Amino acid sequence: MRGMEFLINVEKEKLTFKQVDADFIVAIETGGMFDRLVENGFDTDSRAILIHLKGQPARSTRRFIKRLNEEKKLPVLVFPIVILGVSEFTEVLHTVRLKPRISLNI
Repeated sequence: MRGMEFLINVEKEKLTFKQVDADFIVAIETGGMFDRLVENGFDTDSRAILIHLKGQPARSTRRFIKRLNEEKKLPVLVFPIVILGVSEFTEVLHTVRLKPRISLNI
């Protein structure tokens, strides 16, 4: 499921995880970074579940992440909004195997 959004009841009685084919979860605060990771196939290449937090995540989103973490033992990497300098931003992009689209020479 790429780029889909839906509201779900994540309680154990309503939702069960039969099979999870991922190595970790990436919880991303900004839509731009989420879109960029999806566009570049990061989720497929790295076997990751990408979750867009939309700033303050809904309670069901937090519960969904917590359940996956606890029940399937998936580590969670959080990508918060941060103010980065050019060198740090480039380093983050390379860490997730992306190339910057533009060169920022300041």
